[in-house]
Amino acid sequence: MMSGRDQEPSRYYVGIDVGTGVTARSLCSLVCKWTYSAEKGWDDSFWKMIGLEDLIDDNYSKIGNLVLLPGAALGIGLTPEAARELGLPSGIAVAASLIDAHAGGLGVIG
Repeated sequence: MMSGRDQEPSRYYVGIDVGTGVTARSLCSLVCKWTYSAEKGWDDSFWKMIGLEDLIDDNYSKIGNLVLLPGAALGIGLTPEAARELGLPSGIAVAASLIDAHAGGLGVIG
């Protein structure tokens, strides 16, 4: 299911969705696993300080510039190609992620 396009080094963010074609990121994942601030977004000074200023290029397109709340719908759901490979209906809803610790917490109290 992962095309050569999705394996290119320019795709720095692990977890880019290859089943919907949507390159949005989950606010939960960015805040918990990256250096993203829910209030301020990405911090240019951090990337420059560690020598990765190329991640700033093109409005952070390599690591994500469209941020969604966990559970938000990604596009129109699963692509026909991904659906075939997974044995699921095309267009089935796919949501922005929630990190495992948070999802586990919901499972415990839910």
